[in-house]
Amino acid sequence: MLKKLLFLIATPQPRLCLLGLGSMIGLLAIGHYFEADDHASEWITRASTSDSIIKQSIWLYDYQVEGEQQALACVENNLSGITHNPISDRWFAVTNSPPMMIEINLQGECLQKIPLNNLVDTEALVWISEHELLIVEEAAYQISHVQLPIDETNTPVITPLISLDFMHTKKHKGLEGIAYIPEQDKVLVVKEKSPLQIVEIQGLINKEKYSKVSIHYRNELTPWLLGMEDFSGLHYDAHSGNLLILSDESKALSEITLSGEIISGLELERGFKGLAKDLPQPEGIAMDHQGNLVILSEPNLMVIYKPKAASLSINQPLAQSSRKANRPAL
Repeated sequence: MLKKLLFLIATPQPRLCLLGLGSMIGLLAIGHYFEADDHASEWITRASTSDSIIKQSIWLYDYQVEGEQQALACVENNLSGITHNPISDRWFAVTNSPPMMIEINLQGECLQKIPLNNLVDTEALVWISEHELLIVEEAAYQISHVQLPIDETNTPVITPLISLDFMHTKKHKGLEGIAYIPEQDKVLVVKEKSPLQIVEIQGLINKEKYSKVSIHYRNELTPWLLGMEDFSGLHYDAHSGNLLILSDESKALSEITLSGEIISGLELERGFKGLAKDLPQPEGIAMDHQGNLVILSEPNLMVIYKPKAASLSINQPLAQSSRKANRPAL
């Protein structure tokens, strides 16, 4: 419940001008009593958010589960991160043990497996150009460049780029997510917990433009996300310019701006937005240019969310929501 209250106060609109703090707490308490606090918090957020922000954002409230959770037949366990290549419209997932990239489609079929030799505990990956990705090793705090094979050798070229071992605190509490902001040539990585951290790296990809690599803690992105018990995945949406941050332990997904304002959220719990069962351990998050939102969960599960067509007015809090079915291409 505290997480929901922090979420409402942190969002960019002046919500307390529309609803007094006492009213908010009272409404959430009533919602919690009837096991409907998710609906109450969504309604309050909608009621106090401008149409322009809703249209520009991803607006997770408008997303609904498409179909059922799918088990990837070619993966037994340790499924982790996912990324999408908008040029070729290809999806790539990664397992941490054994370290392997797997090309998949939205039907849950595995199209190819690419071993990641010499890497250990691979947790997340992100597409950066047509045949290139970045991949992170959790415990080693290492980011590597991966050049995908364009022939039939099935052997990628892997080049270590940077070590972030200065972030190291506890074993298995390392790097969990990575995102790339191409227009700024910035890489963002998240540390799972102890403490929760988001780090920005500039100059890692376009070394001709930048004379050196700069690293900064993005502390302004984390205070209102402390309602999340951990970070398990990260995605940058070029259309809205916002980030999606996934939490395994909190079973939640948050949309935030690059300045740290929380815009919308999604609960990954049974019964919410059409989810038939809790996701056991959500670890990976990615979105394509059509708005398909894909979440991976250990051991080998994939669930797809799509924006709903109908709308939810502030006078009809339990109606369907108003996300556009089609999003502009990146």
